[in-house]
Amino acid sequence: MICFNLGLHFGFTSLGDQVGMLLPAAFLKTGDVEDSPLYPQAGGVAIALGTMFTLGVFATRAEPALNVVGETVEKLTRGSFSKNMLVYSVCVGPSPLCLGFAGRAALTDTAAQAWGSA
Repeated sequence: MICFNLGLHFGFTSLGDQVGMLLPAAFLKTGDVEDSPLYPQAGGVAIALGTMFTLGVFATRAEPALNVVGETVEKLTRGSFSKNMLVYSVCVGPSPLCLGFAGRAALTDTAAQAWGSA
């Protein structure tokens, strides 16, 4: 458990910090990245939203509890609602709504105010 916590702290925490600093710098001027914004507004927002979508799908797909629920649903419905159908519906289903809210925030002053560059 100690090795797991060390790996988590030094591996994923620093990776998350880097991603958290670089994604907003793709389309906003931030103090953490000198040459920000790295891309034009629309291109930077597209990169940030694409990255968020991909990470969200992979994280949801890897969730063990969702796989167990999918197996249970498949058994209860006698195969008419498959495990993969449930898992991929949950992975991709809410994404357009979430990306819509995130895109609206990124393209308006809301994002700039959140990172203090307004």
